[in-house]
Amino acid sequence: MVLNVYWPSTLRSNGNARLLVGYKSQNGENIVVVSAIEKSWLSILQRQTVISNETFELSIKFPASSSLRLSVVGVLNYESFHLLEFDMLKKDAYPLIHCRSYNLIVFNPPNSKKLEYYATHPAEVDIFWSSYELPLKSQSNQLPEVVQPESEYGRKLAQYSSKSLPKRATSELDLTLRHINLRNYLSAELDSYLKKYLEVSTCNSRKIGSFSLVLYAFSWAAKLMSFIGSYLAILSKFPLKLVNFIIISLINILSYRVGDKSLSTISFSCHQVRNSLANLLLFPAQCQRMRSAMRESEYSIATGSAHLSTEYIKLYNTGWLWVNDILLGVVISRFLTDHADIISSSSKEIISDLLTRRLSYLIRWLMNSPAGFKLNNELAGFLGELTLWVIKIWEDSLIDTLLSPHMVMILVTQIALATQFMGASFFISVWLDLMNILVFHVRCFYFASTRIYHWQLDILRSLFRLFYGKKYNHLRKRIDSNNYELDQLFFGIIIFTILLYLLPTVVVFYLTFVLARLSLFTLTAMCQFLLIGLNYMPLVVFLLRLKRKTGLPGGILFKNLDNSSAESVGVFELKSRSLSLAEIAKSHAKSVLRFNIRNLQMHRSAFPSGEVELEWSTLSPMVLARNVAFGDPIENFSYTTLF
Repeated sequence: MVLNVYWPSTLRSNGNARLLVGYKSQNGENIVVVSAIEKSWLSILQRQTVISNETFELSIKFPASSSLRLSVVGVLNYESFHLLEFDMLKKDAYPLIHCRSYNLIVFNPPNSKKLEYYATHPAEVDIFWSSYELPLKSQSNQLPEVVQPESEYGRKLAQYSSKSLPKRATSELDLTLRHINLRNYLSAELDSYLKKYLEVSTCNSRKIGSFSLVLYAFSWAAKLMSFIGSYLAILSKFPLKLVNFIIISLINILSYRVGDKSLSTISFSCHQVRNSLANLLLFPAQCQRMRSAMRESEYSIATGSAHLSTEYIKLYNTGWLWVNDILLGVVISRFLTDHADIISSSSKEIISDLLTRRLSYLIRWLMNSPAGFKLNNELAGFLGELTLWVIKIWEDSLIDTLLSPHMVMILVTQIALATQFMGASFFISVWLDLMNILVFHVRCFYFASTRIYHWQLDILRSLFRLFYGKKYNHLRKRIDSNNYELDQLFFGIIIFTILLYLLPTVVVFYLTFVLARLSLFTLTAMCQFLLIGLNYMPLVVFLLRLKRKTGLPGGILFKNLDNSSAESVGVFELKSRSLSLAEIAKSHAKSVLRFNIRNLQMHRSAFPSGEVELEWSTLSPMVLARNVAFGDPIENFSYTTLF
């Protein structure tokens, strides 16, 4: 059996005989040295039954967890018949162990107050706050039912749910790392306990003499400040409760659902305001949880629960994103304010040119044999005149009214003022809403041409089956044989021929509006990804990886410190491996999927697990190409529902 001894790099020898206190695993293969006490204390502690005479186990109970047990694991610089012997001089960096075969592993004790720790598995990157923490009236305590399909994707997606993650069994290495992570805490508690029993420190109990009066005055001043602070806290409760009530009321209004729709799912601006108010409402509670994480970091490590570094990441990532968003918003607001006159005078001309004049010119070009192709004049004229009539109505009723210089000046001024306080994400949200309003007629043209093209393809497909005696059975969802009469065949041939000759005209108009729709879809998707980056980018995770890698452990490494050829002795250094960029991206993607599932649970009464994949697949080029080829509508990415 090879003995593994974990030695803290901060533990140095003064040349005296000492006892080594630490943790020893049940199988005896792993020893973690926590601290060293003087040899003369052994008899005193044994008389007071602090140290067992047989097992050398300490009867100290630690506040963090009653399961923590320390014992005397060895002796330093003297001989013993019952304990492992260590020799270490003042100049030595690590000791020599009197053992036939061992591995000495030197580690730098992590600072649990800074949420540093060693871990065998990569840390989880989760920057999302749970929406279920909001005290909203529209939320029910009963979560919606998630319909689990039998597909392979449904089973894979279930593993991303936090409730479905299996609990990993605690191994000997995990228990060893737990005591390594608690080394500073255990050493401090042990020193405090020994000072209490042995009364070796009297400096803290001495009186200050001439400074006693000053300390007395300071104590009274502290009590007075505490009284004034508590009184001010009582006075500030009412306005804080009033602000809290107003924020909750606004969130309830924006989240009120009629069916599966609400203001926050229809409008990007309302969605951004709702998310900002929710973050503002949750921020004080998140600060309190962060303070609790700092105080109870030892408790979380000692009990084997999840490390609370995620609270640190959530809080500071939210703060960093807010600061960046506001700074960008100030820049955009300044730009809008300085160029408000130019924007108000030129916006109508630019938008009218793109959405009415150029589009009208394109439609007239399609009506008159575009690029020399002979189309059906009657059908092209009908579709073109209908489109031009709608464009004219849209220009007279909306664009001339909404984009007048006076209205644009008011709109730009108000948007600049709101952007200065709500950030660049609010500006992008308002831009998306305005764009959806201004191009609504183009979307209507696209959906109308898509339905015509889709219906014509379905009819041609059905008539083509008629030629070889087949028909589609809607009840059994299959194609069956069928005997047609002669008049049915002649009538089908006539209809098929007419539709086939009309198909090029329909395809030309359809492809024109498809290109317009794809252009708007690409621009909208880019703005939505900008919103995702501004609101949900793990910025602090990347900063932590650059500044303090121990806060993002991705595993452990053993670095060889001894180049000797002795096979029975090994000296290593325990190092924490930080998360790689690929691991950060993978963990963040999993947390995004869990966040999407939680949001879908809030917005829909029941949904299949594959719904998240369907929503994200709308951005796939293959899905877009399939929709264009078969005449299926191109739906927008559901940012307001997933996020």
